[in-house]
Amino acid sequence: MLSALIKYEKEIEPLSLLSLDKDNLKHHGNKIIILYKNKEISTLTIKHNEVFVSFSGNLSFDEFSIINKVINRILSINEAYIDDKNSLLGYLQDGTHAYIYTNWSSWVFFINEAKFKTLEGNKVIVKNNQEQELGSGLLIDYTFEVCSSSLITFNRCTLITTLGERTFTGSQLTIVPTDRW
Repeated sequence: MLSALIKYEKEIEPLSLLSLDKDNLKHHGNKIIILYKNKEISTLTIKHNEVFVSFSGNLSFDEFSIINKVINRILSINEAYIDDKNSLLGYLQDGTHAYIYTNWSSWVFFINEAKFKTLEGNKVIVKNNQEQELGSGLLIDYTFEVCSSSLITFNRCTLITTLGERTFTGSQLTIVPTDRW
């Protein structure tokens, strides 16, 4: 089980945390359960001026992302300190530890850089932010950035299509792998 401890200077009212995300949080006494697709992925235990966040180390990237977003929202409520040394998720390219909060954005960038590197030369579909398909072909180049705690956006990608090389640009492009040829 992984965990993080958030400490505030003032006492915390559990119900104030519920306003963060009513659809994905359930309140049970001094505990708040974080849900993702109706699955319990984390428990927040609130005591006076502390929030103890516990979660499994066997979650999907999307589930870790939800926990990270909730932690960021909790930290934005008041001045707080987080100790997340018991939540090691992985390492950066230089060997630096990456945790649920500390070095999160760098880790997301590193993981996605590796993920999309493996897609080079493979067939993909490019979509805009309305999920409309813009084109498909073999991925040969791209640029992306981490916009928020875990949201990756592409602003340019180049494909080899049946009509030749084509570059797509935009502020929120999505690249989706496909097995179609």
